[in-house]
Amino acid sequence: MAIDTSIFKISLLVLMVIFGITKKNLTNKHLIEDGVKDINLPMNIILLLVIASIGIVLFPLVWIFSDLLSFAEFRLSSPIRVFGLGLYLSMILLMYWQMITLDVNISMVRDDRYLVTDGPYRYIRHPLYTIFIIITFSMTLIAANWAFAIYSPIVFFIMLFRVQYEEHFLKNEFGQSYVDYMKETKKFFPKLF
Repeated sequence: MAIDTSIFKISLLVLMVIFGITKKNLTNKHLIEDGVKDINLPMNIILLLVIASIGIVLFPLVWIFSDLLSFAEFRLSSPIRVFGLGLYLSMILLMYWQMITLDVNISMVRDDRYLVTDGPYRYIRHPLYTIFIIITFSMTLIAANWAFAIYSPIVFFIMLFRVQYEEHFLKNEFGQSYVDYMKETKKFFPKLF
């Protein structure tokens, strides 16, 4: 039985709202003014993060509220699209676990930060970036749209580039402890990459 596309659009919108509220609430919980040091991200990193954010938010909203991306639709069975919804939901749960595990380490700019190696960080070094990568892939399945399919690897490479900067920062911040941690874990996917 085929499920109407409007159901997938509404479902994706609900998941996006849940994701946004969860991330905002968990992030704001620990971002306080005291104990924060100044850090300047290079402009190319900021630009790449803006591009990734636009795609993670703008593409779905355009797909949900207009027909502008209808030219790029492809056929995908309803069970696969429902699987995409489940995948997105599982990433919200992973994000919750990741944010709770980080606690006050939610930002690279806090003075009182420490190296987190438990929770999802026991398996991968960058669970939040993994979440973004998998969410863009899940949106490809939900929307059954080539625009998302093309954008998904772009987000992967943006996250890969971002990780290079962050890992350099973390090696400087935590020294040999972080180098040892890198040897024990993968960047995005346990035991793979």
